[in-house]
Amino acid sequence: MAVVVGMATITIDNRTREAVQMPKLSAENKKFEFTGETIEVKGTDGKVHTLYRIRAKKDFIRVLGGITMEVHAGDLGGFIEKESNLDFSEDSDAWVGDSAQVYENARVSRRAVVRGHAIVCGNAVISDNAYVNDHARVLGDAKVLGSAEVSWYAEVHDRAIVSENARLLDHALAAEDSRIHGNTWAFGYSNFHDYAEVYGDVKAYENAGFGDHSKVFGHIEVLGHVLIRGDVQITSETYMRITEGKFYFGIINSNEKLKIYLEGKEKIDRELLHARTQEMQKLGRF
Repeated sequence: MAVVVGMATITIDNRTREAVQMPKLSAENKKFEFTGETIEVKGTDGKVHTLYRIRAKKDFIRVLGGITMEVHAGDLGGFIEKESNLDFSEDSDAWVGDSAQVYENARVSRRAVVRGHAIVCGNAVISDNAYVNDHARVLGDAKVLGSAEVSWYAEVHDRAIVSENARLLDHALAAEDSRIHGNTWAFGYSNFHDYAEVYGDVKAYENAGFGDHSKVFGHIEVLGHVLIRGDVQITSETYMRITEGKFYFGIINSNEKLKIYLEGKEKIDRELLHARTQEMQKLGRF
């Protein structure tokens, strides 16, 4: 019987599991096994890859912030292409759950979790206590490490790294060689490109953009159609808010322009930030 879901065809094979052609598993793999359920997906290499749903062979518990995830022997997981996609070492609580997909040379290891409808492929690495959920995608040579979270429709591409306690939510995008770490939170359609580095307690909202080797550090909030790029280093140990304005059409591409921008900007309007924070609290993100 075949069940079509979106662009993927899920095959449920009623034959014995021994009769189904599946990847071999190592004798020391006491963590999971393959089932007869498969899907076919198109990889980043343009080829069609067959993924296999996994099933837990032992019980383990993984704590995700305030949420405890329990996996019991016999529980079905998500889909992977081969054994090396998921760390099966004895001390690893890594897991691929729900309808998540991990394939090509991607790897989920240590205590990392990929679940929901998330996709991890290419040479991507999800490790440490990282969490990839919902419809998030991690592709190419991207890495999600530490206690970082990539959720909703957020994406991490190319060689971007999201680590420590960073959060990419909504439709946030980290691409190319960007680095997002510290306690950075990115919402909306905020994006990071071209060796941009953002860390500390930075909050990026709406359509904020960071690129071209720019560095932003400290207790800073950036929102609206603001683009920070070029040889810019913005640091602040106290609260600073950069919003869309008429000056340079919201583009900040030098420290001198930043100084003029900040000196000339009007009184900070915190209503949008307050509304956004309330929205996130309702969704349990704060």
